[in-house]
Amino acid sequence: MRILEILFVIWNVDVISAGSLTDVNNIYSTVLTNYTVDTRPITNQNAVLYITTKFHLSSVIKLDEPSGEFAAAGILDLDWTDESLKWDRNNYDGQNEIKISSKKVWTPSLVILNPSASSKHLTVDNTKVNVFSDGTVNWLVADVFHTACDIDITYFPFDIQTCKISLISWNYDVLVQFVPQNLTMNTQYYTENGVWELERTEILSGTNITPSAAYVVDFSVVLRRRSTLLSSIFWCQ
Repeated sequence: MRILEILFVIWNVDVISAGSLTDVNNIYSTVLTNYTVDTRPITNQNAVLYITTKFHLSSVIKLDEPSGEFAAAGILDLDWTDESLKWDRNNYDGQNEIKISSKKVWTPSLVILNPSASSKHLTVDNTKVNVFSDGTVNWLVADVFHTACDIDITYFPFDIQTCKISLISWNYDVLVQFVPQNLTMNTQYYTENGVWELERTEILSGTNITPSAAYVVDFSVVLRRRSTLLSSIFWCQ
């Protein structure tokens, strides 16, 4: 978890901007007056709100074969446009970015669709969003994601397992859609697991069950049992 905390701090660090404290306070007052968190932040309420989606995978913490529980640490990275959170930076000494508590602005209600028995709500209460003058909102959610995984040990100890984290935006159907920026997770800072080797990752999105159901984004992790474990098994024999 230490590397996850470090990465979250790096990606969420304040950027030095040109404006003064007065400028920043005036921006807050301008964009948050009469703002409501209960309405999708798009002028045409019949239009789809698209959320650009990325996932920074930090580590695979466990894959428990008896229970089928998969746990991975990572950062969910979401971007969308909030049409109510825009300002002319020229009126605020060039100030282009502010940070706002995620409780004070609209954010998608994230729910894990395939939770494990020990799964919990995502840790979002104390998060902040980065808001830019053009209305772009960036939200980083760092957590350990616990999900249920269908494990097939038919070919043990030469098995390959595929586990996924499936997320939906609760209370919305296809009017909120996740759009993967890439087809794979970011594994630049991935810490290797002692038992499972990371083969590949995949990000897919689409509707769940029927066209009128919620829009789902799946983050899939393909794991191969390590050869070092195989050597230990044969050595013991």
